[in-house]
Amino acid sequence: MSSRAAKRLALGLWSASLAEVIASAVLLALNRSIFPAGGEAALAVALLTAMVYASVGGLIGSRVPRNPIGWLLSMIGVVFAFAVFSEQYALRGLVTAPGSLPGVQTVGRPPSPWPPCS
Repeated sequence: MSSRAAKRLALGLWSASLAEVIASAVLLALNRSIFPAGGEAALAVALLTAMVYASVGGLIGSRVPRNPIGWLLSMIGVVFAFAVFSEQYALRGLVTAPGSLPGVQTVGRPPSPWPPCS
């Protein structure tokens, strides 16, 4: 991978994490009423952790593209931010304001057992 392509990919992964964190923070603010006092602090720490992973991974990935640790950290940040986002999305659409968001049944569905029992 060229240095320029690595920098673009690293910036893209970091941007995806940032977008997920911002969307999660907005949903977290909208879902505040269902959390006990101070309960949202743990999710705020999780969002901060996701951005730290994505930032460090993006920095390593853009400067040393052949180092897999940078790309691994970047992906951990993206997946971690997406996990918090999907949780907050499902809570908003199923608990806080039922029916207000599309696709909530799909996002909030627990994973099915694999392989299917038939």
